[in-house]
Amino acid sequence: MKIIHDRQKARKLLGLVSALLFPVTMLYFSPGMVFRGARLGVLSGSYITFAILFISAVVFGRAWCGWLCPVAGLSEMALPVRNEPFRADRLKVTKYIIWVIWLIAIAFVVVAVGGGFRHIDPLLGTYKGISIHNASLLLAYYFVVGIIMAASLLAGKRGFCHTLCWMAPFMVLGRKLGNTLRLPALRLTARNEPCSGCRSCETFCPMSLPVPEMVRRGAMEHIDCILCGACADACANQVLLLSFRRPETKDL
Repeated sequence: MKIIHDRQKARKLLGLVSALLFPVTMLYFSPGMVFRGARLGVLSGSYITFAILFISAVVFGRAWCGWLCPVAGLSEMALPVRNEPFRADRLKVTKYIIWVIWLIAIAFVVVAVGGGFRHIDPLLGTYKGISIHNASLLLAYYFVVGIIMAASLLAGKRGFCHTLCWMAPFMVLGRKLGNTLRLPALRLTARNEPCSGCRSCETFCPMSLPVPEMVRRGAMEHIDCILCGACADACANQVLLLSFRRPETKDL
C-alpha cells in the first residue's frame, strides 16, 4: 500500500510543480495565442501543444489532466478551502460550446485574415520561451488564475475542468479515436474482486465521478476520468487498477 500512497504523492507533486511553472508555460496553453498565430499566419506553440494533447490522448486518455496539467494543479490548490464534489452536471456542456465557437472563429481568422499558415514559431509571444515577461501578460496571468480558482471554489472540485477548460475537448476526442480504433491504452479497470461499498473511491476521485456505479455496471470508461488512480489507491480491496489494455465493447 505504501507504493500506492507514494503514487498519489508523486502525482500531486507533479501538479504543484506544473502549477508553479504556469508563468513560464501559460502561452503554450493559451487560446488567445492561437488567434494571434492565425492572424499572422504562424503555427504558434499553443497549436503544437493542443495537437500533442490530442495525439497523446489516443494512448493516455486524459492522464495529462490528472498528472501534469498546470490548470488542474491550480484547481487542486483550492481543495483545502472547498473540497465539495462537483454536482452541476448541466454546466459541463459549457466547455464544448466555447470550444466549438473558438474553433470556428480560428478557422475564419486563418482563412480571412491570416491567409493560411506560412511558418512555425513555437516561441511566438514569449521572451526566450518564458510566457510572462511584461505587465499586460502578468495581468492576464492573474485573470486566468482568478477564473480557475473562482470556478473551483464556486462549483466544487475541479470546477474549471468540468465547465470551462478549453483543453479537455481535444483529449476527449483523442480518447474516442483510440477507442474507436480499439487501440491499447491506459485504462481504469475493475478486477473480479468483491467491493465493500465503502465509497472511498468516489470520495477521493478529484472529478467527482460515480465510481461505485461504474464498478457495478462493469463499465469503467468515463468521459471525465483523468486516470489519476486516486480511486484505485483509495480502494482497500484493490478492486480498481490502472493498466494498458484494449477497450471493452461496453466502453466504446
